[in-house]
Amino acid sequence: LIFNAHFEALDYKLPDIKYGKDWVKILDTSHDEPFSQSDVYKPYDVVKVAARSVVLLKHKIIYEESRH
Repeated sequence: LIFNAHFEALDYKLPDIKYGKDWVKILDTSHDEPFSQSDVYKPYDVVKVAARSVVLLKHKIIYEESRH
């Protein structure tokens, strides 16, 4: 879960592989349809988080298992 309370967008660098190999964006409150995202990120990728918004990422394996 990434919070950005700042008035400008911020970049958030994801941690290394020991915390997860693939991450799926589940929620991005900066969009009109916040649950419509499904971007996939890798360790050390940078996630741009819009001003005054929240981004929720979920480990891809857990996300795929929960959809079955």
